[in-house]
Amino acid sequence: MSIVRMSKVSLAGMLSDKPAVIAKVMKLGLVEIIDYDSRDAGGELAGLAWRDSAEGDAAAYEADMRRVAAAIDAVERYVPEKKPMFFSGREVQLADYRRIAGKLDGVWKDVDDIASYDARLSALKNEENRLRAQIETLLPWRSVDLPLDAPETKRTRVAFGAAPADAPAEAMAAALAEAVPESFMQVAGEDAEQRYYVAVYFRDSEDDALQALKQQGFSRLQLKDFAGAPQENIARSEGRLAEIDSERVGIEARIRALAPEKLRLEVLHDYLEIRLERSRAVGRLGRTGSVFILEGWLPSASARGFAEAVREAAPCCHVEIAEPEKGEDHPILLDNPKIIKPFEAITAMYSLPSVRDVDPNKVMAPFYFIFFGMMIGDFAYGLLLSLAIGIMILKFRPKGMSGQILNMLFLGGLSTAAWGAVFGSYFGNVTQIMGGWLNGTGESSPGLGPLWFDPLSDPMKLLIFSMILGVAHLFAGMAVKMYMLVKDGKVFDAIFDVGSWYVLIVGIALVALAPSIGIWVAVAGAAMLVLTQGRDKKNPVMKLLGGIMSLYNITGYLSDVLSYSRLLALGLATGVIAAVINTLATLNAPSPLSFLAFLVIIAVGTVFNIAINALGAFVHSSRLQYVEFFGKFYEGGGEAFRPFRIKTKYVRVVRQ
Repeated sequence: MSIVRMSKVSLAGMLSDKPAVIAKVMKLGLVEIIDYDSRDAGGELAGLAWRDSAEGDAAAYEADMRRVAAAIDAVERYVPEKKPMFFSGREVQLADYRRIAGKLDGVWKDVDDIASYDARLSALKNEENRLRAQIETLLPWRSVDLPLDAPETKRTRVAFGAAPADAPAEAMAAALAEAVPESFMQVAGEDAEQRYYVAVYFRDSEDDALQALKQQGFSRLQLKDFAGAPQENIARSEGRLAEIDSERVGIEARIRALAPEKLRLEVLHDYLEIRLERSRAVGRLGRTGSVFILEGWLPSASARGFAEAVREAAPCCHVEIAEPEKGEDHPILLDNPKIIKPFEAITAMYSLPSVRDVDPNKVMAPFYFIFFGMMIGDFAYGLLLSLAIGIMILKFRPKGMSGQILNMLFLGGLSTAAWGAVFGSYFGNVTQIMGGWLNGTGESSPGLGPLWFDPLSDPMKLLIFSMILGVAHLFAGMAVKMYMLVKDGKVFDAIFDVGSWYVLIVGIALVALAPSIGIWVAVAGAAMLVLTQGRDKKNPVMKLLGGIMSLYNITGYLSDVLSYSRLLALGLATGVIAAVINTLATLNAPSPLSFLAFLVIIAVGTVFNIAINALGAFVHSSRLQYVEFFGKFYEGGGEAFRPFRIKTKYVRVVRQ
């Protein structure tokens, strides 16, 4: 369907042309390079060529990028810059990029300066933490006048220690006095957990003193790392903290002064990133003593233009384009119409198609669009969702998968609005209750009626419709399977492995409408299955038994159909929550204050209802694709096409 046809490119050239060719291939951005080691070891060049290497250059570029990224981060910490939600790089004109890239010496000086400033700030932070920890340690002792580094005399000893705050200080002093009468104890300070003590006693009595104190919960502390009295140490530390703060302010000012150079730093980083990618690409090439070899995949439609561009850059290069062998794996690139492309994100979150698959998006997208809208099913909610998403798309211009998901949600909002009109839901039932609330009767009015029916009044009709949609969805998946089998020349398998189920399921459905016809159609389908599903068995009995056992799979189909009842469940949930919100908003009689409350409740409730049910619709619509739809034909496992191209983090070079 829409899997882009790929070709294999093989390129050989002189080593002297390698830089020019790599630069051209990167600029074109058309080729996913194959690692040379992944080639067949027994190929025609086995033993004659080997994998190239640029590990040294790549490591150097990575180290330089880390230095520049650290400098950019440092500037952003002190001069924060608000970035859009979906940041895709700052636009830089090509002439400006070349001017900056041509004069990198000054930028490297800024990188070195910022690195030294940042290292100094880290050192100051570590010193500040150490000093604050010292102050915290010494605060309980600030009333003590003894020098902490030499608190002893020839005949006395001093013990600094702490005990739990709930241990009575009087008991501590009494225990020490009883064990060593010639002693002294002072409470130095306390906090929520501990009380701090200074004990003085004779050297000869130290063992008795410490034993008595230990029995009271006393733990000795070592404070010999400090010189002088506690208050002197605290004062010195606080003075140094003031100096650190002053020095920090000065360094941060110097970093802020370099903020205008941030663009040059970003250009340098991305310049290095481009060269890093080139070095990595070189490491994926093969080489001999004088020739380099490049192999890769590219879209077949671009093959001729690619070959001409490479020969223009290096006339001596030899380029060959070959089609992949049948069944050979290659990277997957999808090419769908613009209206289908947003739904590629749903498939990609599951798995890209393999080369043996077809792209399911064209078949899957309409069903996803329908299911998403049915699960919310409110006209106003849909318009608000599309409006909000549309503003985000226009403002931020997101790329990649995030852009696809937002575009898919925008389309989902339109589907929601359409189904809301079909079901007559406008902010739930607000149009029905507004008239009765405003005139004070409390009676519901017809409001804006549904184009078809109201699910809250007739849920069985929605359930039946959901089942019909489910059968159509399953039949679509089975049709894709038949297409794949016929494409592979397996017409018999398509008719009997898939077509038989069509006949059986249609027959079962017809039983409810035209029993006399439906029963025979169902029997015909069952007979087709019984007679064909055991055909791979050699034993006739096993053939028949295998066919009979295949009928058990009908339970799987019935289970799949029942899964579509979630369309009913989520659709009703949105309407019920909206009705509750509307009831809360109209509890009080109309007045200026109640009208203000009405607006607030409706606004908050609407945001909540849209958010929770949009998430539910996204998840459950995806589940119906992944389990019920993909399960009928899809293999998956494809690897995304990742061409060797210019990739940048901070800047996006544009031409005037």
